[in-house]
Order: sequence, then C-alpha cells, then structure tokens
Amino acid sequence: MIRKLLTLLVLFGVVAWLVLSYVPASWSALPQFSLHGLAGNGLFPILALVGLVVFIVIQLVLIWDTGSWFGSSDVELQSRLRKFELRKGPELFWTGLPLLMTIGLALLSYYEYSF
Repeated sequence: MIRKLLTLLVLFGVVAWLVLSYVPASWSALPQFSLHGLAGNGLFPILALVGLVVFIVIQLVLIWDTGSWFGSSDVELQSRLRKFELRKGPELFWTGLPLLMTIGLALLSYYEYSF
C-alpha cells in the first residue's frame, strides 16, 4: 500500500515539475532570481566539478561491486546470478555506460564553454 502511494506521489511530482517547467513566467507570482557576476561564474563551475567527481566515484564503486559479484565464492550469490542469467560482460557494460557518457558530455561541455 505504501509503495503504491509513494509511486503515485513521485509520479505526481514529476508530472507537476514538467508542467510547471513550461509555464510562462508571467503566470508566476514568485520573484525571478538568478546568480550573476562572481557568484554565478565562480561558484557554478566548482559545484559542477564537485558533482561530477561524486558521480564518478559512485559509478566506479558500482562497477567494482558489480565485477566482484562474478568472482565471489558465495554459493547463494552465484545461484542468484544463474537464476537471473546475468553475465559479467553485459553487466559491466551497462553499469559503466552512464559513466562513459557523463565523462564524454563533461569533456564536450568543457571544450564548448571554456573558450
């Protein structure tokens, strides 16, 4: 019951976010606010770099943990891998793909906005 309620709340939140993202600014009674100057130019790249490093560390831990499943001598873990027909190559590929895509986008963004 709680799982269904949480699912509906998350779905409602995403739909509301998408709808409200495209509402014209004239509909909003809230003040518009943005960062300019030193705060926007100096703080954003630092926060973006910190976020990128945290994401890379999390993804590397996930890839390492996924790879360690297949070398484990745990009988229960091996039976689960066989039950779901998991193979090491595809699992590592699909786990590492977001990391490769994010690094590629970060490099392209850096070269695009650094000049």
